[in-house]
Amino acid sequence: MLTNFLKIAIRNLLRNRGFSLINISGLAVGMASAILILLWVQHEFSWDGFHTKSDRIYRMYSRDVGNNGPNVWGFTTSLLGPELTQSFSEVENHSRITTVFFLLTNGENKQNIGGAFGDPALLSMFDFTSVDGRKAEFKDDFSVILTESLAKRLFGNEDPIGKPVLVENRDQFTVTGVVKDQPKNTFFEFEFLLPWNYQQRLGWTGNEQWTWSNTCTFALLKDGVDGKAFGENVLDLAKRKSSDPSVTREFLAQPLTKIHLYSRAENGLLTGGRIEIVTMLAWVAVIILAVACINFMNLSTARSEKRGREVGIRKVVGAARRTLVVQFIGESTLIAIAAFAIAVAVVQLTLPMFSEVVGTPLAIKYGNPLYWLAAAGFILITGLLAGSYPAFFLSSFQPASVLKGAFMKVNSMVAPRKVLVVLQFTFAVTLIICTIFVKEQVDLAENRDMGWDKNNLAYNFTQGDVLKNYQAIRHDLLESGAAVSVSKTFSPIVRNWGIYDNMRWNGSTEDDKKTIFVRFGIDAGLTTT
Repeated sequence: MLTNFLKIAIRNLLRNRGFSLINISGLAVGMASAILILLWVQHEFSWDGFHTKSDRIYRMYSRDVGNNGPNVWGFTTSLLGPELTQSFSEVENHSRITTVFFLLTNGENKQNIGGAFGDPALLSMFDFTSVDGRKAEFKDDFSVILTESLAKRLFGNEDPIGKPVLVENRDQFTVTGVVKDQPKNTFFEFEFLLPWNYQQRLGWTGNEQWTWSNTCTFALLKDGVDGKAFGENVLDLAKRKSSDPSVTREFLAQPLTKIHLYSRAENGLLTGGRIEIVTMLAWVAVIILAVACINFMNLSTARSEKRGREVGIRKVVGAARRTLVVQFIGESTLIAIAAFAIAVAVVQLTLPMFSEVVGTPLAIKYGNPLYWLAAAGFILITGLLAGSYPAFFLSSFQPASVLKGAFMKVNSMVAPRKVLVVLQFTFAVTLIICTIFVKEQVDLAENRDMGWDKNNLAYNFTQGDVLKNYQAIRHDLLESGAAVSVSKTFSPIVRNWGIYDNMRWNGSTEDDKKTIFVRFGIDAGLTTT
């Protein structure tokens, strides 16, 4: 029977080549669009899920009361990590990390690059894969771990393990590990790692308070520990450890895999953020696929007269309605398979451009069995969705009426198609209007007046000996004509590295201490520059 159905389906497709081409190509374009969007959606949900222990790792957040309600941010005091391991039996380990921009030098090779300080446990809690199989670890306070690309830029094709690297023109470190470059779907962006304890030699640690926020803290929970219960236990830790009774600081625990999607606080909880965009675009993919399927339904039912006689004859010779339903759904599934093959080809051609638009390198992982399983489900759902209405509509014809040339009453036949056509155009017009709005928003963001001219404006982090020689460097830049104005700031003009509360001034009240101030340190030349 299946062979017979297949023969009939192929004959129908070949006999009506024009109709088949329109149907398959329309479905293929819809499927290709949905696949591109769903690849991006899948990538967004995959952030930091590749770490073996990701289901047990939580990032600690801080929460405090401000004048406009509770404020939440992703940094804590550096005191929190060791306290979690010492005082909470449900915590297996902890790791702290804080980002830096340092100058790394090997001979004439100099790299002004972003890295991080981290606890030794960072390398065991997370899966930072070694390039050559040799374990990457901190052997002392002067060990440095490089990413593969940074090691290549500093040492070329040499083996960097055991080689010296000068950091900030100050101290010499030894390379004790090389790890693969971090993928795009991860919270971590460092290109080198330095031991946490080295900060003491720089004078960056000490005199910590429980209300400070200068560190990303991660907790690895033991197997079977309830993350929600752990979060409740650690909530008031700052109040218990601080000697100041007015402290209102609290700590929250958020699963590692939710950091990327849930970053916006509402009423003191991280409940929104990027997840809303991801959800919206997932629905856009569903709508696009629905439009393609509705188009397939409309085209199929438009040929009802031609297929009606076939249905009448098959029923006369004994075909049951369920057999006809299976046949028509089988035909739509066959079309869906052909359309999927074309869609994959279209996706492969457009994926580089789409990846550039979304700023993320996307790819179809053909070697992953889950992708093939998802593809089979995608084809089956599309075939069922696209073929369901034509199958039940065509199989409902009465043989006597069909063979006499009278199919169905006009009203009963046209009404469902009218609904489908209206629905299809509603979806299409809505998507077109939304596309226009999004384009206008992007154009506005790119061309708006930011209050400063970015043309010929460059910045460089004050690393190495730059800061102490700033005046000499500034003088040479101006005297040589390389620059017309030079200024220094606490952070790049498009970034914010300082937020303070608990500020006092003449006439301030206790409530004023809850006001959040954004700090941006500058010198006298900023407005001119």
